[in-house]
Amino acid sequence: MATSHSAHQPTAAPPTARDVSIDILRGVALVSILINHLTWFCMNLGYVGHSVPTLSRFGYSSSAELFFLLSGYLVGYIYGPHKPDYRWWRTTGHLLRRAAQLYLVSLLLYAFVFAVAAAGVLTPEQLDRLRIAALVRAPTQAAWDFVWMLRWPPLLDILFTYVLYLMAAPAFIAVLKAAPRSAILLPVIAYVMSQVAPEFGYLGMGYGDDALAGRWNKLAWSVLFFGGLTAGNATLLRTLKTRLAGSVRAFAVAAGTMGAVTLLFLVDTRTRWLDPFFTTMPGIDQPTLGPTRILHTLVVISTFFTAMWAFPSLARSRPGRLLQTVGEHPLPVFAAGVGLTYSGALLYVHLGESGSAYLVAVVLALLATVALACALRWKAQALATASAAPRGNPAGRG
Repeated sequence: MATSHSAHQPTAAPPTARDVSIDILRGVALVSILINHLTWFCMNLGYVGHSVPTLSRFGYSSSAELFFLLSGYLVGYIYGPHKPDYRWWRTTGHLLRRAAQLYLVSLLLYAFVFAVAAAGVLTPEQLDRLRIAALVRAPTQAAWDFVWMLRWPPLLDILFTYVLYLMAAPAFIAVLKAAPRSAILLPVIAYVMSQVAPEFGYLGMGYGDDALAGRWNKLAWSVLFFGGLTAGNATLLRTLKTRLAGSVRAFAVAAGTMGAVTLLFLVDTRTRWLDPFFTTMPGIDQPTLGPTRILHTLVVISTFFTAMWAFPSLARSRPGRLLQTVGEHPLPVFAAGVGLTYSGALLYVHLGESGSAYLVAVVLALLATVALACALRWKAQALATASAAPRGNPAGRG
């Protein structure tokens, strides 16, 4: 997860001005990820009722693709060689410190998940269903495997993937500086390799995974992160915004495409009409990031941004400002979301594992997320105000 960009948005936006649309989309992704994860946990514990709908219910991609793409974009936008003050060594220091920060957060989250598993609140069967029984059955080995990123409990694999990409980003940025037009070939070649030989590109595995492959093929998913990084260095969104600002036609084209793809998804997943052609839509595999998932992600992003550019009042609406607040602080909000997911699972069990228990867990998790985001914004504003305030002259004091 990339560091948030500048906290202020002047009237005449310079190249590094904050694009609140990105924050809003990250907010949407964070909320969707939280709901999806908590729903998944409750279903693993036996819940079979209706779930709170998210974008993943209506398309071939998920919020994870959005997050990888946006994170890479912001890395390129903030630290890329397009900036006049770019220095490779300084960029490398920023990115490696960010990777170390994410790794430290993952260790703290592991300690929290271990505490949940060892608290004795969940039965051995429930620990197995949540895929965290190994943490208490062999705690030393589990901790050692986690430190070396060999095995992990659910939800912590995403942070490890970001750590690896951030560690590789300085080398890619150096190539991007030397050959800006051909650097994109590196993640594209890596992606093609992952599709041709899917057994390559996996590092470690999550507990409970059926195959040694684990959940994420790092070569495949790197095309989103480093493709986004390339686009960020080219300030692609800023260019498109300049050309398409106020264009209802562009939004109509994107929304029409989104509607058609959504209809295709519903026909594919809820009927048998397409069985003469295929039983499962090709290219939707998540571990290897099938090409259909990438195309759907691009359609979602195009629809969102053209809507924001055509109707600027959306960003000023109350839901828009709330989602922006959530999206301004991706690392603490995502990390808190992991803790809230495990806590929500405990609450679901405590309240009787019913439909109402599931809804209460989701609502409380969302409220806690919003409260945290608002507190973080308030803290950032307070620090900015304090740093901008003129300091008194010590010599003038009595």
